[in-house]
Amino acid sequence: MDKKFYFFEPYEDHRFPLRATAVENCTQLIRTIIHEDAEFLYIKRGAVTVYLGATGYTCHEGDILYIAPMTVHSATADTPDAAIRGLVFRHSLVQPALDEREFKRLVSCPDRYFPAGDPVATALTELFWKTTDAFTSPRLNRRMETRGQLLLLFATLLQHAGLEEENPPDIYYRRVQPALQYIETHYAERISLSDLSTLINVSEDHFIRLFKQATQRTPFAYILDYRIEQALKLLGSDHYSITQISDMTGFSNVQYFSQVFKDRVGVSPSVYRNPKRPF
Repeated sequence: MDKKFYFFEPYEDHRFPLRATAVENCTQLIRTIIHEDAEFLYIKRGAVTVYLGATGYTCHEGDILYIAPMTVHSATADTPDAAIRGLVFRHSLVQPALDEREFKRLVSCPDRYFPAGDPVATALTELFWKTTDAFTSPRLNRRMETRGQLLLLFATLLQHAGLEEENPPDIYYRRVQPALQYIETHYAERISLSDLSTLINVSEDHFIRLFKQATQRTPFAYILDYRIEQALKLLGSDHYSITQISDMTGFSNVQYFSQVFKDRVGVSPSVYRNPKRPF
């Protein structure tokens, strides 16, 4: 992956892979990046547009987001006073305190957005600041406190992400998993509803219902979103033209690709990758 798109900033201490971040007084609060770290992002002040993959969120003071590892993301100030705070870390930081099942649920947790005023956002925000305060304190046991608060932060996240215990969406997800894997492998090709439903031996109508229960999206919308996410990664490199990227991500023509991309990302592919754009 191109270095200007893939991002890694060494931790102060590689044995304790966590850092607290603060960004304000600029338009591009987070340039478009992807990295192996997990992240909690808190909107401290103002209005901010945050993109997680191809999904954009208009965020305001008090909102909090969880950004899973290897998620393409960016944040742009919508007001001059916009300010964000972040906790960036490796899952390995808390792995020793979890059993295999708990850790598997943790690393599989998808991105989540919680608006201010939501009880979950309130609980996460309180733990976010407790974790930050513990990490930045001069106390001798600050790392122990930080791990403890981070574990509570994750426990709260998983409880409200529907991953604390097995639930019906997990069952539906396992049912359609062969189709999801097929999409990930064949997204550059033509994919029909018949192809996908045949994989799990159900009718097309029944497949659509199962798929929506598992992903909260129709198969068509999921495929489009997945193709756009792959296009976002490729646009971070100068190795391919926009027409080539359109072909590589399964779109029938570059005009349709540009239309779908602009609908989901907010700008055209050419504007997104323009070197003059400040990321």
